[in-house]
Amino acid sequence: MNGLVGIVRAATPRVVFHAAARVIAEHQPDEVGPLMQSNLAFGAQLLEAMSAVNVPFMVNTGTAWQHFNNSNYDPTTLYAATKQAFEDIIQYYVSVKPLRVATIKLYDLYGPADPRPKLLTLVERAARTGDELDLTKGEQLIDMVYIDDVLDAYVAAWSFLESSGSERHAIFALSSGASVTIRELVATYASILARPIHVNWGAKPYRSREIMRPWTGGRPLPGWSPRVSLRDGLSRCAAAIVSAGQGS
Repeated sequence: MNGLVGIVRAATPRVVFHAAARVIAEHQPDEVGPLMQSNLAFGAQLLEAMSAVNVPFMVNTGTAWQHFNNSNYDPTTLYAATKQAFEDIIQYYVSVKPLRVATIKLYDLYGPADPRPKLLTLVERAARTGDELDLTKGEQLIDMVYIDDVLDAYVAAWSFLESSGSERHAIFALSSGASVTIRELVATYASILARPIHVNWGAKPYRSREIMRPWTGGRPLPGWSPRVSLRDGLSRCAAAIVSAGQGS
């Protein structure tokens, strides 16, 4: 803990952008401890270090997975539950310390050269190799936000904290405003790449708490709106593949 205080003191930031997390869609018993350590203990230690050094602002990262079936709160996963629990920890710190926080809740972010084994990465691999890809029926809607727009949102959230002096913990939803089905996403990407993507639709079952419709109850982030359309963002991803020599 003293080491983290020293790191924050040496950096002397005005704002901390907290995006560190362990993300697990379907956890195993031995992953519970690491989830708690990464998503709760580390965040609490970071808030404590910020308080010790008098850092005034944090931009925190939440997830739309905290809102299963469009509810005010119903976590789809244990990971989502830890994100909600961390918001409760934040509430303590903003109540007793001169600290203000903005939490932005992410949906599905994407961009070129994403190393995570996310849907778009799997689709890109299938497009390159010609291999068949096993997916669900693909009827679920997803809300895709391009990485550049996500980064702009972090800056906009910081600007909100700087300009608005009363709200201790503001929570915003980072929606593209234009959801598409998995099937539509794959079809759009195939048209951009001008090659077929072979998908076995329905080969995988939906998860027990599959999100079929994105959360719509969130508060928009002032001063932010997405600038990159889904087709433009997918085109940038495709161009990055070609420029890296992976297009064949």
